[in-house]
Amino acid sequence: MRVSQKVREALFSSPLYQLTLRGRTPKELRRSLTDPWTGNAQAGAALRRGEFSIEGKLIYLGENPWQGQSLDEISHQGLDSFGWLRNLREMGTEEAALRARQLIVLWIHQNRVWSDLPWQPHVLGARITNWMLNYRFLTGRADEAFLAEFLASIVKQSRHLPRAAGMALQDEKVFPAIRGLIASALCLEGQEENLVTGLKALRKALEVQILPDGGHFQRCPSMQAKILAQLLEIKAMLVSAHEMVPENLQQSIDRMTPLLKAFRHGDGKLSLFNGGSEENAEWMDQVIALADISGKPINEAPFSGFQRMRAGRTVIIADSGAPGKGIPTTTTHYGPLSFELSVGKRRMVVNCGAHPESDSDWHEALRSTAAHSTLMIDDQDALVMAPSVTAERTEEEGHQLLNMRHDGYVKKFGVFHQRELYLSPQGDDVRGEDDLLPENPGGLRRSASGVDPQFKISFHLHPEVQALVSGDGNGVLLRLPHTSGGWRFYASGGEIALRESIYHGAATELRRSEQIIISGPLTREGAKVKWAFRRETG
Repeated sequence: MRVSQKVREALFSSPLYQLTLRGRTPKELRRSLTDPWTGNAQAGAALRRGEFSIEGKLIYLGENPWQGQSLDEISHQGLDSFGWLRNLREMGTEEAALRARQLIVLWIHQNRVWSDLPWQPHVLGARITNWMLNYRFLTGRADEAFLAEFLASIVKQSRHLPRAAGMALQDEKVFPAIRGLIASALCLEGQEENLVTGLKALRKALEVQILPDGGHFQRCPSMQAKILAQLLEIKAMLVSAHEMVPENLQQSIDRMTPLLKAFRHGDGKLSLFNGGSEENAEWMDQVIALADISGKPINEAPFSGFQRMRAGRTVIIADSGAPGKGIPTTTTHYGPLSFELSVGKRRMVVNCGAHPESDSDWHEALRSTAAHSTLMIDDQDALVMAPSVTAERTEEEGHQLLNMRHDGYVKKFGVFHQRELYLSPQGDDVRGEDDLLPENPGGLRRSASGVDPQFKISFHLHPEVQALVSGDGNGVLLRLPHTSGGWRFYASGGEIALRESIYHGAATELRRSEQIIISGPLTREGAKVKWAFRRETG
């Protein structure tokens, strides 16, 4: 822990600092805000039984979720952010409102004094916003005692938020804090200065984090959706208060929406790159509808490093970029040139997904190159330090060709990895070629041991895909659920095998799956592998 953090924690938790958070408490809000998102009544009913829906997981926490619970940090933050309030609101009953008020009072009593997790700026900002968005639901039939306690707490939190040093964070966590600043300024008398602070922080965050093609610098589709949703909330709050919407806020929404559309497969959920999950398709529909940006998904995002190809019912989404700003972060996955392939509403080729808990063994395993549908050498991850990735695409009469290349294996093995992807006009023929090209024209130098490195190309299959190696061993038969016909995989230039894999596309569970593997030696001249997925009828 840094000295400055220790000093800050000692200050915030001191009795003297608590006195500075006191002040006049209004009897009501200046205005109430409308939540643009719907809740889930079924999740609300489960919550009344003590089961909380947090980050896609249902967790039993009982009557008092803040007493005697042992939660991981992400679940703890989700609980303290109160995003689940809208699920109770969706039930539309006074019993649900009463339970919501009980939970808020329990939190207030548990957190009268600053403590680290519940008062982190992004958690604090999210909680303030969610309390504001649900104000009418919470206070409709509330007694004066609840209203006084509720307002006193939210004012106290709003006074602390702009002082929190975490506002300087230049990652996605700054956006919930900004939302809280703006919500408190618009709704609470005496907190108007938070609007200036919030809009200044917003301007800086958008300049630093949102790339010219609309992508977020951490290159995670899930994060893209969540940040866009928060920007839409901020815009809606400003519009409802008759405040001017900053030009860069609207521009960011305009750029981010087409790229978010590009990240979606035919099932309406998101592709899996750099720490994200599939997310909920209905929620994705809500986000895109609220953005109200017409137009199709973009095909190329050169700054973010993604490519999208579509023909017929087939969609390919490929990673053609490097870690954000060239710097790996905790969300960075080492899957250069990996791709996902879906047909209609069915996913066929996927990446393995992500695990949100950074201290989990699965977190690191799912970040590895091996957990992506791409090539690796000698079980070594690619793109760890300052990689260079290029991509070019052409299209002629419906024939689409994407050529990508990275140098993540040059330093250790002396080769570039080049991948070509082809998609036919009907979408029933997907071809690829993976080349390992020596950096030096004279070819690779042999290792001192004389043993050639081994390459392995993985095509991870979605758990619902049935796969069977053909009788001659030269291909794999694939069948998608609830579809006629099937697909056949062919390859040359390496040995084909079918192996176990794992899939963590959602937060709920790890699922067993399979992967097609092509393997072989990396010789002095490099290596070349050609492969194809072709649809078969009948």
